[in-house]
Parts: sequence; structure tokens; C-alpha cells
Amino acid sequence: YCENASEGGYDHFYFSSEKHLFKCHKCGVSGNIYSFMKERGDIGAYISRLTPKPIFKPKEDLKITSEADQFYSWYEKERGISKEILQKYKVGRTKRNDKTWIVYQYYKADWTLFNRKYRSPEKHFETEKDAEKNYYGLQFVNFKKDYLIVCEGEDDCHALAQYGFENVVSVPFGAGNYTPEMDEINKQFKGLILFFDNDFKGQEG
Repeated sequence: YCENASEGGYDHFYFSSEKHLFKCHKCGVSGNIYSFMKERGDIGAYISRLTPKPIFKPKEDLKITSEADQFYSWYEKERGISKEILQKYKVGRTKRNDKTWIVYQYYKADWTLFNRKYRSPEKHFETEKDAEKNYYGLQFVNFKKDYLIVCEGEDDCHALAQYGFENVVSVPFGAGNYTPEMDEINKQFKGLILFFDNDFKGQEG
């Protein structure tokens, strides 16, 4: 990417092995490692070389007040997602660090909980530390179908399900991220339908 890489070594090149993102502080180019490997090498070979990290599994007994009608009413008014969909996906809210957070719970096909995303009123996001980084909505995926619909956020997944779409999942960290766990899911389908936002990040993803 950087024509001046030989000047002063590679200390200006940043790469996150956790989020698979890179940034060159000399030329300003940034992106995810998959776009980098698409131009510079084989993505599949890169994925196969990744060293598996210890996976942390969240506790199942988190106290979330998703039964509160006030929460459901607020959510439907603000984001247009029905109570039935919120209950189906086990969306809730909880108290953390003296703040109330919306909780999105990530389940495997067998309903094994593997991660949670927390959304604060200020639109800050947190996930469980060292948890698996895979698709949201896998518990409702039919792996016998030929296709998988991939959208950009949890509420996009909720909305598509509310409209009657099937086999819908959401990326965990926005359109610009891709993980080996997601890649393993993608390999099980003949086709992917990307349902990303019509903005720069969405189209780049």
C-alpha cells in the first residue's frame, strides 16, 4: 500500500490481530486485513494461519429486564421493532457501571450463548472480553438452505426478520470487519446476500 514503506522501516504500520484492521500512519491508508489480502495475497491462506485464541463464554444467568413492557414500548417507538421480535431474539437491558445498557445476546444454532453486545444511551458499544466474534442471529439460521442474508447491525437483523425474511444474520462490529468464525459460517452456503447500508462504510464492506 505505502510506496514509502522502505523509509524508516515499518514502525508506522499498525495492525490489530483481534479486529483484523490495519492503518498506515505514513500514507493514511486503512482498512481490514481481508481487503489487504485480496490485493496482496490469498485470504484463505491468511485465515488458516491464524492462531486460535482462548474463547471466553459469558455466563447464562445475566439479569436482564427484557420482560419490562416499558422497555419494549420505548424500543418499538424509537426503532420500530416489535415486542415479539425483541422477545424472540432475547433483547434486554441491564445495569452496568451505573448506566442502563441495551443487551443483544449472541447464540449459536443450538442456543449456546457465546457473546453479548451492550449499547449505551450515548451509543457506546461493548462486548464480552475475549468472546467469540461471530454473527448475530445464528440460532435461527437453517443451514440446509442455499443462501445466507448478511446485514450490518442487530436492528437490521430484527427488521428483516420482522418483514418475514429468513436466514438473516448481522455482522458483530459493522460492515468493515470480518472474522475467521464468520468465514466458517459463510463456507456452508452457496450464496451470500449482503444487505449493508447505502453509505461509504456499508458499500466498502
